Amino acid sequence: MMLTIILPTYNERDNLEELIRRIFRTLKGKGFEIIIVDDNSPDGTAEFAEELGKKYGKIIVVKRNKKLGISSAFLTGFLKSRGKYIILMDADLQHPPEKIPEIIDYLDKGYDLVIASRFLKKSRIYGLTFYRKLTSILISYFIRIFIPKIKVRDPLSGFFGVKREVIEHVHKRIKFKRGFKILIEILANSNNLKIKEIPFDFQKRKYGKSKVNNIVVIELIKQIIYYSEISRIIKFSLVGFIGTLVNLFFLLLLRSYGLEHFIASAIAIEISIMNNFLLNNYWTFSDRVNGKFLDKLIKYHILSSLSSIIQYVTSNIIFYFIYSNSIIAQIIGILLGYLINLLGSFKIVWKK
Repeated sequence: MMLTIILPTYNERDNLEELIRRIFRTLKGKGFEIIIVDDNSPDGTAEFAEELGKKYGKIIVVKRNKKLGISSAFLTGFLKSRGKYIILMDADLQHPPEKIPEIIDYLDKGYDLVIASRFLKKSRIYGLTFYRKLTSILISYFIRIFIPKIKVRDPLSGFFGVKREVIEHVHKRIKFKRGFKILIEILANSNNLKIKEIPFDFQKRKYGKSKVNNIVVIELIKQIIYYSEISRIIKFSLVGFIGTLVNLFFLLLLRSYGLEHFIASAIAIEISIMNNFLLNNYWTFSDRVNGKFLDKLIKYHILSSLSSIIQYVTSNIIFYFIYSNSIIAQIIGILLGYLINLLGSFKIVWKK
């Protein structure tokens, strides 16, 4: 059985030989090939990879003229591959090659896709700052919310093994070939895959710098939006805007009849909550009919109360402890409250 390992590289010369040595040690006696796809690294990664090919054998080097990203590197490597199974991993030593045999074992057991996940109970993360780790967790969570087809814990993983026929089936459907996360493309464009996630220890980078930058983030956002339920999110946001107008209308109407502000405000809020619930139930989430009407109504009231409290607390924390500008503090509070309401509505009130 032939195995193909694809290593996208950009300025990874200092990490490459140790990785190659560990791969050969781990896969001793097995049939495999390594395809290194380099995006014209200024540090001479491609040239050094060719030297390693002469030294170790089994190494194919593809040098491209410019930086095109991991997704296209994977596809370029795939088109030159011969393996029954395809492994993608980073060349920066953050993905331990010692996990490859376990990936192969699960592919042999009938799984179509085996993902080395950073976010399982037994996983450990040594190579990310707290901010990067938190950001990755939140983005992974949002992907599962907004792209219901994707259910894995770590859709951002760059370390996985997949059967050849899976890529043969999806590679022409892939939209973001210059993107950063090819796994999202595979998951979004496949049906009924048998998937296994395994834990691993994400290591600290030894040499070089992370390739994550603003362009990568923008491409990832575009990718998520393209595959997400964006029309439903737009509907949800429009309902929220209509609810605000309803709230203000009834507040002014009740005040014009002489009601005290605290009474008029409470009634207006309740009317707007009911308005939003009914519009979301019969329009935004009209295809999600599971669950009793009253149960969903109660959950939505609780969620709306929670998001209002979070909005209020956030606004005050920002104003009194971070930045003393009422408008900015309130806007941030509103956005966070909206996000909580959005996630709760998708995940709890009108869950699939």
